[in-house]
Amino acid sequence: PKLFAVLIRMLGRQDAVDALQDVFGTVWKDASEFSSQTGSGIGWLLTLTRHHAIGRLRAPTPNTENVGNRHDLTASDLTSAQAVAASLNRARLDHCLGKLDARRADALRRAYLDGESYADLAERFEVPPTMMRSWLNPTLISLRTCLSDFEAPQTNG
Repeated sequence: PKLFAVLIRMLGRQDAVDALQDVFGTVWKDASEFSSQTGSGIGWLLTLTRHHAIGRLRAPTPNTENVGNRHDLTASDLTSAQAVAASLNRARLDHCLGKLDARRADALRRAYLDGESYADLAERFEVPPTMMRSWLNPTLISLRTCLSDFEAPQTNG
C-alpha cells in the first residue's frame, strides 16, 4: 500500500497501476543488490518507487496527433514517391534499432513487428513478464528519440 500511495500521489491512479508493476519487476531483477546493512527494505523499495515515478514524469509523451489519419497500405497502393519515402523510413528504423541494446531491440521487433505477447517474450528472454514490460517502454522511448533526430523532408511550397 505504501508504494502504491507514493505512485498515486506522483502519477495519478491510472499510471500508478502500470508503474507499480514496473517497480515490482525492478525489485525482482535487482533484489540481489539490496543490502540490509545500507538501509531498511522499505526504504529501498520507496527509493526505487520514487525514482521510477520521477523517470516516468520526465519521459517525453508520445505524439498521437495523427494516429486517426493513418491507414495500412499495400505495396500496390504506393506511388513511387511513397515507396521511396517508405524505404527511407525503413532505413531510419533499421539504423535506430541498430543503436539499441541488441536483446531489447530484438524484443521490440518481436513485440511490435511480429506480434509476440509479453508472456512469450518473457519466456524467450528468461525474465519475468513485468520486467519485459519495463524493458520495452524505455526502449520505445529511445527508438522514438533516435527517429526524431532525423529531420523531416523539407518541402518548398
